[in-house]
Amino acid sequence: MFSDLDGTLLDHYDYSFSAAIEAIRTLQQRNIPIVLNTSKTKAETAVILAQMQLDDAFIVENGAAVFLPKSHFSTPPSGCYSTGEFWCYEFVKPMPQWRELLRQFALQTPTCFSSLSTMPLQQLIELTSLTPEQAEAAKDRGYAEVLHWTGSDSQLSSLHKFAEENGAKVHIGGRFVHFGGESDKGRAMQWVTARYQELEGELLQTIALGDGQNDAPMLALADFPVVIRSPENPAPNLSTEKSIRTSELYGPHGWREEIERFF
Repeated sequence: MFSDLDGTLLDHYDYSFSAAIEAIRTLQQRNIPIVLNTSKTKAETAVILAQMQLDDAFIVENGAAVFLPKSHFSTPPSGCYSTGEFWCYEFVKPMPQWRELLRQFALQTPTCFSSLSTMPLQQLIELTSLTPEQAEAAKDRGYAEVLHWTGSDSQLSSLHKFAEENGAKVHIGGRFVHFGGESDKGRAMQWVTARYQELEGELLQTIALGDGQNDAPMLALADFPVVIRSPENPAPNLSTEKSIRTSELYGPHGWREEIERFF
């Protein structure tokens, strides 16, 4: 089972997952891995995993990298490297390349965004309502820059064009615009699914839950796609012939609703 965080498993406004905790425990009792597939950083996701008492694989920064726990995967899959308690597989190049490209774009189209990684901590806290510790973790980005977009739609179109011309990609999340390498949540989900299938020795089906346009690649490739209703953003546009479920409730309430309905 693959899940987005912000606006899906975490409440859009207060980041709470308390409404979904019983559904999380139901999945754990059934030995179903809960793979977080998020735009958040490794540091942010590790904290949330500990709070949720999860020890499964996780995907960060819109599919940029995957972390497999060594406790489950004793042998590193091809292409992985060791980092602490995890094997890491990277799909894109690290942050410096994308930060330099953004600097070039800002010279052409100024005053249309601010980067979270360089934003003063207090400003980030006021913008997101994160705690100081959470805000520090959010700034610790490895693979993509997160932008607080203040420009026009035409400027955002220019960013998309600039990214395409320079081998980058723009993801539109529930709150922010993400600029980085050519990765997506769907490709990372497929890679992780293949690793679990190797581990279990059988073909597995996937459930995916998300609320934003950056979740669309993951939802489109899942066997059972579930759109979680957002109080702020329109549902993602999906290109799939599979039956798409949409929650009645918002955020983690909708997440719990759909997991309970599924089982």
